[in-house]
Amino acid sequence: MLEQFTAQDRWGQLYGLSVLQADRAWFLEHGYLSGRQSRLLGSLQLQLCAQLKDEALSMVKTRGFL
Repeated sequence: MLEQFTAQDRWGQLYGLSVLQADRAWFLEHGYLSGRQSRLLGSLQLQLCAQLKDEALSMVKTRGFL
C-alpha cells in the first residue's frame, strides 16, 4: 500500500502519522478517527519505519553521527 511513494513522501507520511498517533485521543473523541483507524496508526508507522530504516541509517552516517 505504501510502496508507490518516494522516500521523501514516506518521511512526510511518518511525521503525519506521528502527529495523529500523539493526538489520537482527540481525533477519536471528535469523530475524526474510528477505533479501527486508531489501531492501524501504529502498524502503519512500523511499516514506514521498516521501509525507511536503511535510508535513515545512511542519512545518520553521512552527517557524521555514527
